[in-house]
Amino acid sequence: MAHVILRHEPSDESAVVFSNKDGVYEFAYQSVTIRVDPVEWFKAEEVVLVFGPMSPNENKSLVTYGGREHMAQVLRTSLVDSTPVAAIYFDATPAEHVMVVVSPVNTDLPHEIETGNVQAFDIFARFYPSANRMAAKRGLKGGLLAETNITDSLVALEQQVDLLSVLVISYLDELSADQRPVWYDTFKAAVEVSGTEVVRSAMDNAAGMAMHKARIRALQADYFAAKARL
Repeated sequence: MAHVILRHEPSDESAVVFSNKDGVYEFAYQSVTIRVDPVEWFKAEEVVLVFGPMSPNENKSLVTYGGREHMAQVLRTSLVDSTPVAAIYFDATPAEHVMVVVSPVNTDLPHEIETGNVQAFDIFARFYPSANRMAAKRGLKGGLLAETNITDSLVALEQQVDLLSVLVISYLDELSADQRPVWYDTFKAAVEVSGTEVVRSAMDNAAGMAMHKARIRALQADYFAAKARL
């Protein structure tokens, strides 16, 4: 069963008209119409985020999945220039969903009102308890990311690459000049002048890389174990 929840009382004065035509939700804002087809956008136990233009002069309407897909879309299309319109949570089928409309709208659709300080996932879970599992998974992922230092990961990756680069150079050194690739001299000079071994020894690099990898694998093991228990 589908449920529509409005975060604002509907108003005839709202510039956004919210409707449903043949099973497809529509948000009409002057010259822009955002369409959300539950069948097209269905993904079990997932949230679809609906973003729209901040003004009618922007010819932009965006509908994206949540989670990893949404973050990729943010990077590609700069959703920070848009405004959130709604979020829809799917349970087991396209027909089983909750549409939470964030923007003030003008609508004749059957709906409930939730104007209080209630999180969207709490609203989803009121109708479909599976949303609690999704919220827990996101909480686990957030915890994993919070424990992961991107800078440390990049340093460990550079250490690993430079250690392998030294091995490549040592192999190429054994070849005759006519057998070496044309980039050999430039590559060797770059590693010798700007490689991580300029500031840390190869042993320190290997130890640092190993320590970081062990820490990340331990965090991931805990994350996947906790996720499997949900």
